[in-house]
Amino acid sequence: MKVLILGDGATGTAAVEEIRRVDAGSEVVMIADEPNPSYFRAALTNYLLGELTDRQLQAVAPDFYHRHRVKRFFGRAVQVRPEQKQVVWQRPDGGQSVEQYDRLIISTGSRPRVHNAYAKYMHLPWVRTLRTLVDAKEMEDRLQQGLIQSAVVVGGGPLAMEWVAVMLRRGVDVHLFLRKKQSLMRDVLDGVARDLLLARMKQEGVHVHIDEIQHIKSDASGNVVEVRGLKSSVKADFVGLAMGVEPNSECVADSGLRMHRQWIMTNESGQTTDHYVYAGGDVASIRERGSMGLWGPARKMGILIGRHITKQTVMTPPYTHYFATRLYDLDCVFAGQLHIEGAEVLAQTTPNEGNWGYRRLVIHQGLLVGFL
Repeated sequence: MKVLILGDGATGTAAVEEIRRVDAGSEVVMIADEPNPSYFRAALTNYLLGELTDRQLQAVAPDFYHRHRVKRFFGRAVQVRPEQKQVVWQRPDGGQSVEQYDRLIISTGSRPRVHNAYAKYMHLPWVRTLRTLVDAKEMEDRLQQGLIQSAVVVGGGPLAMEWVAVMLRRGVDVHLFLRKKQSLMRDVLDGVARDLLLARMKQEGVHVHIDEIQHIKSDASGNVVEVRGLKSSVKADFVGLAMGVEPNSECVADSGLRMHRQWIMTNESGQTTDHYVYAGGDVASIRERGSMGLWGPARKMGILIGRHITKQTVMTPPYTHYFATRLYDLDCVFAGQLHIEGAEVLAQTTPNEGNWGYRRLVIHQGLLVGFL
């Protein structure tokens, strides 16, 4: 049997480990569009904070591919052909190759979402997203050289919050632009927790703008010099866009696989509508539930897919959404569902070592279904 894996993030590497745990004979081929071995994307902000080294970012040992007998190619899948059991992929030299498979695992991940209003500025050197190790290292170089003095971060999600914290730690004057107050950690925080975080950010020195950016001004060399909103204008030499992600699913556009919006739809075992094709991680949606975008569940999905391919006992995949981060001296943990009609909510605000802490429990039909 030949197993072809597209992508070497959490799902892809976990599938390799599980397959090799019981199957030493099958051929395993991996195509990944990253020059670096698998690493923890979610920890890139920790790298920029100086909390992790390059080596600590690595998600697999240096000999992982050799030890698990994986033939790894650096390239990008451009077309999946389930009827022929083929994948067309593009090599770094621009040419294309075709790879056959008996089983296919699509774990191509996601990329930063850039709204149309900002796409026209992406050619500027320092209007950036943060998704890859290359992105992080280029930013680290610029920070070390003192070339970022005033930064604008656009977005209200976890990455935007962590990016703001990085800039503050590195001595940069930071401006956060939110379209509306409710955009701040929209899927995680409720109103009370949102107010606590806003107050804490302002206390740290973050300039929060409830505003919509209209124009990013650059000089003759293409360097960012100013960001203009509907209500405010800010001098800046860097703009960080953190507006969510979208799945890398273009390679299956003409494959006939069933989709849930942009995601590849699978069952609980990671199997798509084609018996020989599986999908997991950011690119997959289990029974139209959407993607969690989290390392842990993506890795468990890879284990589950590996077990299914090798005909082992299949475990139940995780469905509960969770999130955890540290913002300044605030530890933020969220799990489950916070907004269910008719649910009982227990909330408590308490002093915590001189600061205020907040807890929220959501109970529905006698069961705890979410907490913050």
